[in-house]
Amino acid sequence: MEENLKKKLEILWFSPYGAFGAMRGFVEDVEFTAIQHPYNKVFRLSSIHFTKREIGELEDFVQIDATVEDIAKVLVKHYEYFHSEVKK
Repeated sequence: MEENLKKKLEILWFSPYGAFGAMRGFVEDVEFTAIQHPYNKVFRLSSIHFTKREIGELEDFVQIDATVEDIAKVLVKHYEYFHSEVKK
């Protein structure tokens, strides 16, 4: 994973995960994983949410040169997908 992207994700409380350079973070009960595409200038941001009755997964591809704010917007979108009660 590019060092610049890694620093942006660390600002958002991600930490290294696994042997392939992925980064992982949590917001309450939603797990986020980011892994850089080996050829394109994008990274895959996926999220997963488990409850006793259901499971959900969502993913987006984000440009590597995206700002921390742009990445945070995608995180919020994913979080609100699983927790629609927090939408305004």
